[in-house]
Amino acid sequence: MLAGLVVALELWAAVGHIGNIARTGYRAVAKPSYPVQEADLDPLAFYAFPEAIVRARDVIPPHATFAVVTGPGLTWTQRLADVAFKLMLLPRIYTPDRHRAQWVIAYRASSETLGVPYSREIGLAPNVNVIEAVRSVGRR
Repeated sequence: MLAGLVVALELWAAVGHIGNIARTGYRAVAKPSYPVQEADLDPLAFYAFPEAIVRARDVIPPHATFAVVTGPGLTWTQRLADVAFKLMLLPRIYTPDRHRAQWVIAYRASSETLGVPYSREIGLAPNVNVIEAVRSVGRR
């Protein structure tokens, strides 16, 4: 009797996993795949939107300084968005001080609340923008 119960539990667990595997397979076939540039960044999707990282590489010039500001209500992994941007935006130079950066990425944060004057704002992904900071004469 105990063996029959164990077999029944194993079958029940297996059927539960089959449903998850089938749903995952359907989503993989049904939705469009990432472009190659974004697919390489998929492991970083826990931290930041891959499309935002790709667009940031196109917008922020090499060797420019940048900062990342995250908004409220994010998960702990999303609060680490700066890690993904730091890694993927090399040779651009990360600074934690948004007031010293030439470019500031507003990751699910309002650009108007950054406290940094800017000359232009460019959308990178939904709820992710980058601003080009305006620097006063004689200030770097």
